[in-house]
Amino acid sequence: MERKLLITLLLAFQITALQAQEHDEEKTHNGIYELIGSMIYSYSMGHEKANFGNEFHFTYWWNHTWGAGISYTRLYDDHKTNSIALLGSVNPKKWMTLNIGPNLSFSKNYEEFHHEIGGYLEVEFNIRPVRWFHVGPVIGGVVSENSELYGGVHLGFEL
Repeated sequence: MERKLLITLLLAFQITALQAQEHDEEKTHNGIYELIGSMIYSYSMGHEKANFGNEFHFTYWWNHTWGAGISYTRLYDDHKTNSIALLGSVNPKKWMTLNIGPNLSFSKNYEEFHHEIGGYLEVEFNIRPVRWFHVGPVIGGVVSENSELYGGVHLGFEL
């Protein structure tokens, strides 16, 4: 009888300890903000031109797998093209991030304002020398009237 009571108490203690540890891990992994800056080289299929640009992401990660944010891209072309995208983000692997969402591109072509709505898709490969910083290649594209493909290098900071 004493042996059964001792085993039951040990099991209850172990389960409680595991639940407390799981709760602590959840607490430390929730609510991470991320800021990313990228230098990109973009090819516009509609304009048949390539240009350099910069891209910035601000993402809120609920956990290590799922996040959401916003992206701003500026291409250094004749049209002064700017893009804003709403992002859904997922980390299928520790070293990879996928960003997908709707994209709005707008530019001023001489005296005319032009805008396009499209779909945004991007893959980041993350090399993490420290926990709060990552760097690596980025490839992606926008599917729209003037679809574009791009590649570059990103620097990411977790805040």
